[in-house]
Amino acid sequence: TRCWNGSSSSCSIVVSNTPCVTNFECLETGLTYNNLTVAASARNPLYTKIAGTPFSFDVVALQAGGVQSTTYLANNVRVELFDDNPTFSTTCPNPALPAIATFLINFQAADNGRKNTGAITLNQAARRLRCKVTDTSLTPNVSGCSSDTFTVRPSAITSVTSSNATADSVAGI
Repeated sequence: TRCWNGSSSSCSIVVSNTPCVTNFECLETGLTYNNLTVAASARNPLYTKIAGTPFSFDVVALQAGGVQSTTYLANNVRVELFDDNPTFSTTCPNPALPAIATFLINFQAADNGRKNTGAITLNQAARRLRCKVTDTSLTPNVSGCSSDTFTVRPSAITSVTSSNATADSVAGI
């Protein structure tokens, strides 16, 4: 076999192979990713956040079988947070639930398939947030939801009393 490039009989072929991304997971920054297809009892936690305080988490690109895709590269990957209350939806996400926050992240080679979202601030409390990640540059689009939910709690609770209040009983209870 001979390859002809127009001036000589020598040419090189470069083959680039990027593993297919079939899903995404969101988890707390710094925690080890648990492949849920291997360890079904494991989880990838997202912890409670505080309203009005910046927070972040990591997004992991996954190949089939739940293995982290360490060579995943993509620009403008959409991350959405939605309130999955009152019940955990089996769809990703329940189409009736609007996103309460949407932002973009870019995966570079140095990220090894795991990217931090950067600072996110939600000014209102939310009961049961899930993370949905979508790569719209792939056809068809590839998306996945976090296996865990998290809460954004108020930064404080204020108790209001009045000197004109009357007790329900003689004991003041």
